[in-house]
Parts: sequence; structure tokens; C-alpha cells
Amino acid sequence: MRRFSTSGITLIELMVVMAIISIVLGISSAFFTQFNKRLAVQGAAFEVRNMLRTSKNYAAESQNKSVINIQKDTVTLEGSRLVGCWHLEKIIQNSSEGFGGIIEVDGGKSIAGRVGKAIGLSKSGQIRCGTIQNLGLYNPFIISFWGFFYTGQTGNRVVFSLGENGSLQLTPQRTLVFNWQGESIRTTSSLSLFEWTHLKIRYDGRKVFIFVNNVEEKVHSIENFLPIEDYQAQLIFAEESQFNIDEIVIESLVELERYTLPENLSFGVHTTPIIFDKTGKLHPLFHQGKANVVIEEQATKKEFAVTISLMGQLKIEESTERQ
Repeated sequence: MRRFSTSGITLIELMVVMAIISIVLGISSAFFTQFNKRLAVQGAAFEVRNMLRTSKNYAAESQNKSVINIQKDTVTLEGSRLVGCWHLEKIIQNSSEGFGGIIEVDGGKSIAGRVGKAIGLSKSGQIRCGTIQNLGLYNPFIISFWGFFYTGQTGNRVVFSLGENGSLQLTPQRTLVFNWQGESIRTTSSLSLFEWTHLKIRYDGRKVFIFVNNVEEKVHSIENFLPIEDYQAQLIFAEESQFNIDEIVIESLVELERYTLPENLSFGVHTTPIIFDKTGKLHPLFHQGKANVVIEEQATKKEFAVTISLMGQLKIEESTERQ
């Protein structure tokens, strides 16, 4: 009689094998999950590094300042596009020519300036630079110029106006007030008389900045910055004011690139905007030695820091775990 073999796998043995497989799969899954999260942080760091390199190269090639703005999970590269530059070297038939077209000059005379020649404006004089539409001032913008103030006054005087929407004014205390659709931004330091002063108004889409001699004097957040409705409104300098003016520069700010972090990643809370000057180096007025962009992964507490030196060298470093 043929006998059947009694060898085989028992239910207990099968359960043990299944348990071992489950443990191995669980360990592998946890390992690969952690690996993927670390890879995501590292990948984001490489993306940010590439944006910093692009920003650096853009600034050097265009000879214009570029800015890396960083929000909670988004980084944007913003650059400036020159739309108007007038050195005011000559006044021919009540006009002066420069990049961006011809501007109209009334009640002004050619004088020695800060950069070559300048225009001295009487109380009734003014310079009309063109319409809002032609200058692109319905987008984020920068308006800068040299001013020479030499007389006192009894009330606020308009340095420049943007139609009925906004104006930059000089007070009797020689402080500046930028008015925009009902909101006023005031500086506290008085401008010096009888010397050239470089003034700049910058609106980046969220905030208005007032710079005096390249030093930030005032910054103000505007929640609802309404666009200029009248595109035919003029940018006019020195309405009812008396001062000398030189080298008017108008720039439009444009977004060149944007990157959004993957889910569960965020930028460090102390990460600030990174600004490159027109040579492609970190702007020395805003950065001391180097600048960091920190990317955090919430679950694993992993951090990667993208560091750029003052000379433009880029590197990525993995930080220690946060406490």
C-alpha cells in the first residue's frame, strides 16, 4: 500500500512566516518613506539653488538689481526692467531726451548737477515724464531721482504726482510723505538742504519702500493696493515746488520665475529676501557676508540650508535636527 507523506507546513509556521514578512515590509516602508521625505527636502533645496543662480546671472547680465522673495511655501524671482532714464543733460525747445522718450520741461533751466547737468525748477516749473500706461506704472515699480532742495516752505510741496492716485510730498520739516489712495507713508528724518539727495520709491506688490541715499527710511504694507485707473494720467515732477533735479530713472518690476514647495515643506521663519546688485553679487547694504535659505520638513524635522556667499558661491548643507 502506498503511504502519503506527512511532511508539510503547519498553520503556525505559516503565521510565523507571514509575521516576519509583515515586519520586514513595515521596516522597509518606514525606511523608504523617510528616504522619500529627505529626498523631497533635498530636491527643493536644489530648486532654490537654481533660482538663486538664475537671479545672480540675471542681475549681472541685465545690470539691474534682482530680488528673491520668500513666503511660507513659495519663492519668486523678481527683476526690474528699465522703462525710462533721463540724464537731463540738455533742454531743447522745452524738452529733454533720454531712454523712454522725450519728456516735457516747463519753467526749468540747465544747471550743474549731481551726474553731469541737471534741471533747476522754479516754483511754477514742472517736468512731465509721460503717461502711466507708457511707463508701466500700473505694475510694481521703482521711481528714483536726485534732488537738491534749497529753500524752506510753509506747506507740503509736491515732488512728483501720479495723476490723482498718488504723490510724493516734501513737508516744511523736510520729511517725505508718499500718499496713495487715502494712505500716507511718512519718513521721520529730515532731508538736508543745499546738497544732492538720492530718493527712491519702490512698490513691490505688497509694500511701499522709501529710500533716502540708498538707505531704507520707511516701509509700509498696503493690503489693497488698487491699480491706477486712469492710464493716461501723467507722472509729473515739481508741481508747485522749487528744487533741482537730476537723473530720473523709472523701472517696472516683473516676476521672472516662481517655485512652490512640495506638501509638508516650508521655508524657515527667519528667511528674508535675497537681493543681488547689478554686478550679480549679494547687495552689501542688505547682506553681511552671506545669505541663507532654510527649507524644513515638518514630519522628519530635516532641514537643508542653501547658502550663497557675498562673492556668489552657492552650496547646500544638511542642518542638524531641530529641537
